[in-house]
Amino acid sequence: MVEVKWKDENMSPNFEVFNHISPQVKMIQVTKELKREKTFPNGAEIRIAHNWLSTLSLS
Repeated sequence: MVEVKWKDENMSPNFEVFNHISPQVKMIQVTKELKREKTFPNGAEIRIAHNWLSTLSLS
């Protein structure tokens, strides 16, 4: 699951809801204006948009 934000350093509360429903789903929040990337104990990640998108493979 990917959630996109312009400027938010806090994990989306939606991830906790979906984590209870489908704990095997990878949760990534992609943020344009972010100083530092984070990974949380529940596996959720917050990544800088241009870095994450540059590694995205569509094939």
